[in-house]
Amino acid sequence: MPYAEIILNTPITGLEFSEEFKRKAMQLGFHSLTGLLEHQPSELLKFPGFGYRMLTEYISFMEKEKLGKYIMP
Repeated sequence: MPYAEIILNTPITGLEFSEEFKRKAMQLGFHSLTGLLEHQPSELLKFPGFGYRMLTEYISFMEKEKLGKYIMP
């Protein structure tokens, strides 16, 4: 299985995110990155409690893992 598929399907709780990010993602029903990728970054900001800090953490993680191309513009 390609690296991208492994990371994108790994539970968020098993990835290098802050505890706050993990908790909020689970509360919003995002159990893996594939769920987040179904939404444009601007749409994610409309979810309760998913602010700019959370968005920045998400984008930074994706770029660090060389997965930034999967984020919708």
